[in-house]
Amino acid sequence: MRKLFDSHKKGAIPSKVTAVVAACAMLLTVTVTGTAVALESAADPANQNDQSQTVQQNDGTAADAQTANDAATDQTANGTEATQPTDGNAQGDAAQNDATAQNDATAETDPAQSGDAAQQGVSTTQQDATENNDVTATTDIAKQVAPAPAADASVARASVPQIIPNVPSTNSKIHVNLFDYDVIDRQSGNVNYYNCSWQGHCDQHPFTFSTGDTGHNGNYDYNYWTGSNGGVRQGIVTGNLSRADGYPVLRNPGNSTLEYLFNPDTADNTNGVTLKGTDVDGLFRQDADGYYYYDSTDNFAHYNSAENKFDLYNGGRFTSLDANGKLPGNAGAFMPFNTLSNRTSSYGGATGYEFNESDNYYFGMTVGTSFFMPENGQINGKDMVFEFEGDDDVWVYVDGKLVLDLGGIHDNYGGSINFHDGTVNVNDGHAGAQKSLSQILGSNWQDPYQTHTLKVFYMERGAGSSNCKFKFNLASIPDGTINIGKKITNTNTASFSDAKFTMKVETGTSNADLAPYSNAPYQLFTLDGNEPVLNAQGENAYTTSADGTFTLKHGQYATLVGDDAHPITKTTYYKVSELGASDYGSDYTFDLGNTGVTDQNGQDLTAGVIGSSETMQVYEHPFAVVNNSLTKKDKYAFEVGKAMAKDQTAPKGAEFTIHVTNGDGVAYSGDYYLVTDGTLASKPSTTTNGDITLKAGQQARLLEVPVGTTFVVKETGLNTDTYQDPTYSGDGTYNSDTKQYTVTVAKSDSNKTYTATVTNSLKTAKLTLVKKVDNTNAGTWGAAPNAWKLGITTNGSGPEGFSDVPSKDVAGQTRDTALAVPQHEVQAGTYWFQEDSNPDYKHPEFAKGEYPYSSGYQMSLTGCTATDGKSVTTSTDGTPSVTLEAGRDVTCTVTNKALPGSVTWSKTDAAGKKLEGSEWTLAGPDSKDGKPSVTVKDKYDGHDGALDTDAKLGEFKVENLKWGQYTLTELKAPAGYVLGKDSTTFAVVPAYQQDGNNHSASDPATPGKNPSVCTIEPMDSSTLVQSSGALDVNCPAVVNYPAVSSLPLTGGTTGRQWLMAGGGMGFAALLAGAGYTIWRKRQLV
Repeated sequence: MRKLFDSHKKGAIPSKVTAVVAACAMLLTVTVTGTAVALESAADPANQNDQSQTVQQNDGTAADAQTANDAATDQTANGTEATQPTDGNAQGDAAQNDATAQNDATAETDPAQSGDAAQQGVSTTQQDATENNDVTATTDIAKQVAPAPAADASVARASVPQIIPNVPSTNSKIHVNLFDYDVIDRQSGNVNYYNCSWQGHCDQHPFTFSTGDTGHNGNYDYNYWTGSNGGVRQGIVTGNLSRADGYPVLRNPGNSTLEYLFNPDTADNTNGVTLKGTDVDGLFRQDADGYYYYDSTDNFAHYNSAENKFDLYNGGRFTSLDANGKLPGNAGAFMPFNTLSNRTSSYGGATGYEFNESDNYYFGMTVGTSFFMPENGQINGKDMVFEFEGDDDVWVYVDGKLVLDLGGIHDNYGGSINFHDGTVNVNDGHAGAQKSLSQILGSNWQDPYQTHTLKVFYMERGAGSSNCKFKFNLASIPDGTINIGKKITNTNTASFSDAKFTMKVETGTSNADLAPYSNAPYQLFTLDGNEPVLNAQGENAYTTSADGTFTLKHGQYATLVGDDAHPITKTTYYKVSELGASDYGSDYTFDLGNTGVTDQNGQDLTAGVIGSSETMQVYEHPFAVVNNSLTKKDKYAFEVGKAMAKDQTAPKGAEFTIHVTNGDGVAYSGDYYLVTDGTLASKPSTTTNGDITLKAGQQARLLEVPVGTTFVVKETGLNTDTYQDPTYSGDGTYNSDTKQYTVTVAKSDSNKTYTATVTNSLKTAKLTLVKKVDNTNAGTWGAAPNAWKLGITTNGSGPEGFSDVPSKDVAGQTRDTALAVPQHEVQAGTYWFQEDSNPDYKHPEFAKGEYPYSSGYQMSLTGCTATDGKSVTTSTDGTPSVTLEAGRDVTCTVTNKALPGSVTWSKTDAAGKKLEGSEWTLAGPDSKDGKPSVTVKDKYDGHDGALDTDAKLGEFKVENLKWGQYTLTELKAPAGYVLGKDSTTFAVVPAYQQDGNNHSASDPATPGKNPSVCTIEPMDSSTLVQSSGALDVNCPAVVNYPAVSSLPLTGGTTGRQWLMAGGGMGFAALLAGAGYTIWRKRQLV
């Protein structure tokens, strides 16, 4: 054995040598082979010559998701809504390999996290749970999804704002319900999804919670963030609450109600919706001027579930704003289900408190109240208003009709409703003029003392930021109360304001058991200011007498609040009676026979009973006003009024001056009472020079006028460019020479009120608008004329214009090319043309959704003509305008021309050097039988390139492209380079925004889905109709690699030869080693 061992030990040396030689040969082979492979790859366009190399698609890799996240983070630094990924499947899932980023309950409190995983919207834990059908785990993680805070690595300790104690209760007047929403993906049975990319999940509930999901091939763009400074998205819901359930109704798909998100009775039985509280108190406070208010900037609000109320803090979440003076767009200020920690961090340049838990986005709130309309829509001389500012969706309904539309996933925007002048405003820079309350609610919306309902539906849906600000001074009516008001509608004596009228109220649980509201509590308020009327002790607390009576003055109302003996609920029955006027002598006449009782809607409740109402229920008639007259014997009144001609309305805010003198020309000096919509003011106004200022529909009443008094009336200061000469009517005579109207008061048995009415007529013109479209460039993707609303406006500086959808046929034109807006009569003046998209328009290619390409047109004023044949003054500088003269009949034609598109790209080598001489084919909508439509050649240094309008070497631009899908393919490579085999597909259609950027579609039929590697120039966000640049596509550089034969060969061996030689040497070495080993073994044997 030793010999054998010794012999083997010796023999090991040459064996090892053989092995080393073989290994070296193999190493040489690998080295040479690697070189050859590299060279061969350079010549392999299938691997390297990728046209989309410089812009990577979202192919599901973590690197792609990381890139998308970095871009999204950049978008959130300027106070805008944090951007979510376009495709939660491709980007979100692939980037979620680190579960720590999302599973850490203090995801936001750790500012060192970049938050890329959190930014995606679906964590790894969520993905795992989804794959295992664990709905609970998925929902919990999804609830914690939030955009990553742009926080510094350092964490500062700070004292947390303190809870404000003893916030007065408001939930008897203002009703707040809170909801928490969970969102998941990939599992059926839920009502809230992060996106609708998986067909079937959102068929019943397509309204989803994200910022980058259009879902169902782009049909539901309301699930899509409107972008930085992109404004609100109006038209998501219809103009009326559902008659069936009283909740908003989605416009697309039709008749799809959002009841499942806001109904407290069904919320806890709906998967993905949790009812947190009903009639939640504590959010609103009331200031000294009567405004209810809340602002998340000033006061953080946390929902205290134990007490079903908000805890308001004496400071907001953020202690400083960013460099632009804005709240951050990647962190929430209004987060009712989070609590503040004592740690602060930087969020997009703003400093704020971190939360003790992950951000709880995705929630909803409803706010509702009943209120009555004060005289002239004013409280204490201030306009009654409702204002809101925040994000995301907010819809405000009055009497079930949509008045303020701030829908969509959007940045922090605001809007307002003014119940004095009827205006509605949306302050986003895009929405344009809104319909007035008269247009929405009808002409009687401002009738005094009518009761109305206001309902607000609010949602945080974008999970990027959250802001909430309310301010309103509505004359809200408390629940469980009966409200009785008093008005004098006719009088000739100034002492009417001190008259006390005895009222009696009876209550009961049915019509048959009414009993006096005796020794029971009530409060007093003013009708015109909703101000409390205090007693001698400085309290607003009164008690009825034993027979159930109490007294009211003109302009007051009593709120009966009920007690144990006289409970008041919505179903309580009651009756009100007026018994008489107190402390008036025989020279006064109290006309009880003309007493009228009207409810909040102006309905007569007397039912033929003199001085008493019919029996009614609280929920139908919570507010009743008793009206009658009080006159003094042998005293008279004189009333001068202002009116507009039939079917005409005075310009917004217009006031008129009436000069009143006596028969000798001496100006009247004294008091007068304004009468607005038939309601006599409680307090007088005064003139010292005879000038009385009135609005259209108002009157000025002078009381206790002696018999024989003469009044001379004349309108002064009238704008003759706007109005024709006034006309006069009433109880007097008109002098055409002096243009004055004279009224003399004579003795009468009826204590008559003498009148003089001054009527104005506007100088008007008739205007017809024709909308034409030129779809030469748009082709089948073009819109019909009714894709827009066309109108005129004075930009708020003059008379009101109009806006309507073209609907009338135009002689000699098809409905696809021209339609007319019906003729309108408007006040003479200069108007600017305005245009908005029509959300109800249906294009045959987008039958299930809103037409997406109305922005790709250039609007121009084609011309205006008049029936009298004379020229019409127009201007095309900036926004087109027309000047209308009184009495003329004018037709103006506005044409929208579809803009052509363009595409740019470049040709480079791997180092970015521009390469000359390439040629291309561009196949587009005009291609036939699959053949390219055009050939493009590089234009440079005197080379006359085909269709290329860019004269720089290696750079291309093709212009005047029609709308549709294009394919760009390299036909000829630069000399010495390998021809690329891949093609680039893009669509020439108007730009759309995604992740805060504009992208080119790859298929015009599915905007927002599978975008091309090409980008598109940003649209002009200030206008709907573009002037240029909306269809300029920019494709990335196309890289070519040198051909193998082009490499310098100065006597050396080619890569293929090295490969063959190295392989042969390696194989020979292996054979030699094997042969030597066999020979040695035979020798040993």
